[in-house]
Amino acid sequence: MAEKTYREISGATRDLFERGKAAVQKNNWDYALTIFNQVLSDEPSFFEGREELRKAQFLKADQKKGFLKKFLKTARASPALAKAQILIHSNPDEAIHLAEQVLNTNPENRLAHKTVAESALNAGYYKTAVLSFEIARKNSPSDYNLA
Repeated sequence: MAEKTYREISGATRDLFERGKAAVQKNNWDYALTIFNQVLSDEPSFFEGREELRKAQFLKADQKKGFLKKFLKTARASPALAKAQILIHSNPDEAIHLAEQVLNTNPENRLAHKTVAESALNAGYYKTAVLSFEIARKNSPSDYNLA
C-alpha cells in the first residue's frame, strides 16, 4: 500500500490535520499530539501527518529534559514496545501506532523508531520507514546496524 498525500485524505481528516498544525504553531504540544495521533488513526498511510507528528514530538521533548524523566519514560515504554514487536508482521499499522505512543513521550527512543521503520516496511510505507531509520540513526550514530 502506498502512502497517501494531503490531497488523497478525506476532508474531515484534512481539517483535523490543519488544526494540529495550528496547535503546533501555538506551542500547544499535547493537543497537537492528540490530533496528529487521531489523523494517523484515521489515515495510517498519511506521510505528512507522520512528519508533523514527529516534529511536534521533538518540540515537546525539547521543553522537558532531564535524566530521571528520560529513564522513567524508557521504563514505561517497554510493555508497549514488546507488544509492537509482536505485531510487526501480523498487524503493522497497530505496531506503528503502539510505537508512536512511545515516541509521544520519548521521541529519541531508538527501539521505537526501529519498530516503526520495520512495521512501515511491512505495510508498504517506505517514506515512513526511511524517516524513522534516519531519526534513529541520528540519535544513535554508533549503532552500525541502523546504518
